[in-house]
Amino acid sequence: MTIRLPAKALKQALTGLLKILPRKGTRSMLQGIRIEAAENTVRLTATDLDSTVYYACPSATVREPGVTVIADARRLKELVAEATRDEAQLSVVNEQTVGLTLYGERGEREHLLPTADFVDWPADPTPVVVKATDPLFLKRYQTLIPFASTDASRAILTGICVDVTDAQHTLVATDGRRLLACNSITLPVDTSCVLPANKFLASLNAEDTCRLGLSKDLTRFQIETGPWTCVGKTVEGTYPNWRQVMPQDGACGIDLHEDDLPILKEVVRTFPVSDPSGRPLYIERQGPQTRLAACDPATGAWSHQALPKSNGYGKGTCVNRTYLHDAVKAGFRRFRWQDERSPLVARNDDGGTCVLMPLRADVPPTSTSRTPKPKTTNTKPQKENKPVIKTNEESQPNTDAGRVEQLWLSYQAVRDRVRELNGALSELGDQLREVRKADKGVRAELKNARGVLAKLQNMSI
Repeated sequence: MTIRLPAKALKQALTGLLKILPRKGTRSMLQGIRIEAAENTVRLTATDLDSTVYYACPSATVREPGVTVIADARRLKELVAEATRDEAQLSVVNEQTVGLTLYGERGEREHLLPTADFVDWPADPTPVVVKATDPLFLKRYQTLIPFASTDASRAILTGICVDVTDAQHTLVATDGRRLLACNSITLPVDTSCVLPANKFLASLNAEDTCRLGLSKDLTRFQIETGPWTCVGKTVEGTYPNWRQVMPQDGACGIDLHEDDLPILKEVVRTFPVSDPSGRPLYIERQGPQTRLAACDPATGAWSHQALPKSNGYGKGTCVNRTYLHDAVKAGFRRFRWQDERSPLVARNDDGGTCVLMPLRADVPPTSTSRTPKPKTTNTKPQKENKPVIKTNEESQPNTDAGRVEQLWLSYQAVRDRVRELNGALSELGDQLREVRKADKGVRAELKNARGVLAKLQNMSI
């Protein structure tokens, strides 16, 4: 095999293919790429067994057709990274070596790379029939990825749900604490499914055209855009009924002005964090001014930052600052909620809806500057004046209305617990299916190995 192509095109291909390679693994073969050169086409392939990515080189010249596997794809990228103005030639030297020759201003440079036997390369997945889809599909998919769960024990929530129950199809992602739904596109699929949050697709520059397809058994998907093709496994399981948890808009809220977005970004980055797991940020209305606030647990001091061009309405609330910033990056500016214990709902002009669960905590003090911890001359040790997060029961007055509210909150807590238990049972079922599937794969590999061993034993020397 001998092919020649611009080093810049080879670098572009490797940049995308390397994103699919597993960082860790016992099979060294999966750290490489396969190169196939036919008479008029050159195709590069990478796989992690769950997903397979192909890149069709549009500017490659085939001098000798053939197939080879370069065992160290990352080393190949290092060699062409600083030679983007050069021409690159890849040719097979012998069964264990491929030669990379770079032609450019610094003359001719030759490097040798180890190869692997392409016969050992995993079998390609069966192709899926694809149809042209909405050009916005891939951009919407990429926007939803940060909202999907990263908890492997909740496998179904780690994917992006493609819901086709309505005329306008909806893409949905949630991690249980926030949710994003986009329903302004129409896709060429007839059945709902869950696509994985694929890191290769997350980084891919969307082309003007995109094609999407699902296998008949809904276990595989295929996406094509430009020179790229990605074939992968869908996420097995039943996605939660996300429509049941969509709250109504409330009278309280905030309209973020574009000029205040850099202020919000700076606040998210620099304001103190009293709870690293929740990263609380308070949205409050102080007179005619809308402000953000956070408490420093080390000093008990509050930091405030005004949003001069944004408008706030009604009662304030507390929310995870990272989730709020992700929603803003996804294009949401108008957030509404009913009270400080209600979810935040945001909608945009593209048919998107975002839901953020609130954090239950005390409201910040009303001063317009940092409020330092008061000094004391008492020699006895004093308790640190950290912000206290009270339960709703402690904060209710001892009245009939307060007792009714306590009962309602208790009911909500029990209901949430039941939902958590149902979710845990669903996750356990998903894990059992994964274990059975893995066991089936091991048995198949064992059977195949025994067959190969039997053939070797029967071979005569």
